[in-house]
Amino acid sequence: MKNAQITIFLIIGLVLLLGVGLLIYMASITPEKKGEEKVAAQALRQAAVQPIKDYINTCLDIVSSDALELIGKQGGRLYISQGSTTPDPGSAQIGSTFINNDDLKLFYSIVPPQGTVGTLFFSDVPEYPWPRFPYVGSNVSDIGYFGMSLLPPLYRKFGAGSLQEQLETYISSNVIECFAAGDFPGFNISTGIPNTTMIIAENLTHLRQEEYISFVLDWPVKIKEEGTDAEIKLDKFSVSYPVAFGRIYYTIKGIIEDEISNISYEPDTTSDYFITISNNVHDKDDVVVYQDKKYNLKAKPYEFRILRKNRAPALYWIDQGKIDQFAYCSYIVEFGLSGNKIIASPDLEEDDHFPLNLSAVDPDNDVISFRLHPSNPKVDEQAVASYAAQPAKGGLIITVYASDDGLEDYQKIRIIPKGCPQS
Repeated sequence: MKNAQITIFLIIGLVLLLGVGLLIYMASITPEKKGEEKVAAQALRQAAVQPIKDYINTCLDIVSSDALELIGKQGGRLYISQGSTTPDPGSAQIGSTFINNDDLKLFYSIVPPQGTVGTLFFSDVPEYPWPRFPYVGSNVSDIGYFGMSLLPPLYRKFGAGSLQEQLETYISSNVIECFAAGDFPGFNISTGIPNTTMIIAENLTHLRQEEYISFVLDWPVKIKEEGTDAEIKLDKFSVSYPVAFGRIYYTIKGIIEDEISNISYEPDTTSDYFITISNNVHDKDDVVVYQDKKYNLKAKPYEFRILRKNRAPALYWIDQGKIDQFAYCSYIVEFGLSGNKIIASPDLEEDDHFPLNLSAVDPDNDVISFRLHPSNPKVDEQAVASYAAQPAKGGLIITVYASDDGLEDYQKIRIIPKGCPQS
């Protein structure tokens, strides 16, 4: 009997031991199973929200490429109506601020000079561009003040209205509108305020090595599955383009600076880019189109348009002192134009300054024509009387004009009838 009791107790002890062991084993595998279930659920949610993430990335790609395209085709401008910062010009500003070009508002990048630069350069004719142009002492120069650049700065740090600010604002505004058009059943989505950062080289060394422009979108997006507590948060998105935007910008800037400082400069195609010029697209204003040979956007060469407002030609200085060396008599000498020469009829002395060659240059490379006022001046009694009354400034006054058929430069010359007999 006693042995039977001992056996029973041993069996009970073994059962208890096995039960405790089983409990310990079950306790050890339950968290692992729950962890596996959690990972599986997380993976399921990640897969479920991937279309949403892809949609946001697609929106970022679309609006970023649109921004780069538009800012190039609009002369460095993205407008408020497009979701950016530049005030939209009104129709009354056509021809002064912008023109309509391919259904876009193309802003002027080059406009005529205004005011003076000390006592060196002048914007108003007949002093324009400087007295005795193109002579500087005994030398000839084509460097001066022939216009102003309206190209905005590239970086925010250099002032308001920068291309960086315009691009970042455009992308942040338009990515919201793009995403709002999406439909994602089974999810509740809430978003914060998007903030875009343009990533671009900011010093000369890096610019020379630049091959890409990137945009990083910091946008809090909270995604919840309907009917569950599952939640995922997204916040970082990015896109890059093989366009050396900084280098292209500074190439455009260099073209504009040459345009406004060198009256003989005309942009032309190089080994790095194509240049085409559409003349007289609005009155006498031209569009200079830059197309890069290396960098493409939307499978086309990256393009930047420079709208150039018409500027006055510059008449070469006519040396009055040489004209004053000779005598021109009433009823004998008449003056007129033959091409780019002022001729006297009949021919005068062998060493006389006539025929007088006229020269002029146009900053927009327009064709230049010349005219006289009066059109066929001659030394008549009125000129003789004028000179007799005021020998210092009287005589036959002729205004010589150089015109591009829109704007003119001029100089007045004086014919002294000092050899005419007095009646």
